[in-house]
Order: sequence, then structure tokens, then C-alpha cells
Amino acid sequence: MFARKLYMLASLIAQPAFGMHSALHPMPDNVFLDMHVTDIDPERGTILDIAAVLTDQNYNVRKEVYVVVHHEAPVLANINYYLKYSIDHLDLPKKVSNSIISMDQAERQMCSLFSVQEQPRSSILVGADHIISFRAFLKKFMPIFDQHISLVTPLHVPSIRKFIKYGNPSDPFFILEDTKSPTNSFEKVHGLLEELKYYKSRYITPNNNTDKEEFCVVLSDEDPVLF
Repeated sequence: MFARKLYMLASLIAQPAFGMHSALHPMPDNVFLDMHVTDIDPERGTILDIAAVLTDQNYNVRKEVYVVVHHEAPVLANINYYLKYSIDHLDLPKKVSNSIISMDQAERQMCSLFSVQEQPRSSILVGADHIISFRAFLKKFMPIFDQHISLVTPLHVPSIRKFIKYGNPSDPFFILEDTKSPTNSFEKVHGLLEELKYYKSRYITPNNNTDKEEFCVVLSDEDPVLF
């Protein structure tokens, strides 16, 4: 099971670089996404800010958007207790109060990531903790934007970090990551993007010992895991 999960992670990260998709079936773009919400349940909460970075299959940035959505005091008074500290620490309630952007306007800005020719359900969602819940917020509050997102399970960067860090705990990258503290969702998504690019360049390589389209996750310098 461990090896199977590693194979899936390696394939998701590495596929774009090695031309596994034909011109008729191109590799989809990626949408790195993060947001702050008043409650992790979309039936009780709403979106305070949202950031998204659209990249091509090689993680080159195409477009990016960051929006703070306006809400009145009653909404801010109902921020979930467990989320309140981090939201207050970022001074987000003040930014939300001062914003003049409605949820509808925020959705239009998010949709500007995509061209009018973009096929629906064509972009893979990439994120960190709560990315599944965030997808539920998109469905409820930004349904038009959500139509651009693939139905494929989102790529969860912390899961990739967990597997690779297991065999490489002394990598300076991980030590540096543990000290970072993003100041908003926009910084968070850019951090995820740079992290994934690093894993792809450092730890995900083609398995040249076979004629099949397979990959290698290097768990350590001494003992790589081949697929």
C-alpha cells in the first residue's frame, strides 16, 4: 500500500514533464488554491479571502488572483473558535471589513484565470489542509469558477511532503519550511507551488530501467524506491 501511494504521488507530480499525454489529450493545468473561511463547514461558514494560481503542466505560472471578500460585522462575529486565532493573527477581519468586493465580484475575478476557450472541468486542484472542504465552498459560493475544476481528487501537497520527508528528514528545504508563516492565502499558494516544483526537480525522476512510463521516488540517497 505504501508503494502504491508513492507511485500515485510520483505519477501526479512527474507526468507533465515527460509527455505522457498526447495532443488530443493534453495534460490539464493546475489550480493552486487556498482560502480563509469563517467555518470549515460551508453550511455554516463563508469565504473571507481566496487565492489561486493557475499553472501549466510544468508548474509555470500563467495567471494568479487574490481577493478579499467584504462581509459585515455579524459574519465576522461568527468566526469559528478554532479558526479565529489564525484569522485574527493575519488581521484579516479588518481587511474583510475594508474590502469593497462582493462574493459575486470575487467569483468573476477568480474566473479571469481562465480563457473563454477553456474547457470545463479541465484543471486539477492543488492545495494543502482542508482542500477537500475548500472545494465544497467553491461549489456553494463560486459555482461558475468551480466548473473549471476537474472532478479528479485534489492533489494534497502535505501528503507528498510526508512521504518524501520520511526518507529525507535532514533536507534543508524541510527545515526551512517548518519556520515559514504565510501572511495570507496568496503567500500560501505560492509556497505550495514552490514546494511542489522542488519535489519534482529533486525527488521525482523517470525510471530509466524500463521501457514503461514509470517513475522513481527517491526516499533517500541510498535507497530509492522504483516503480
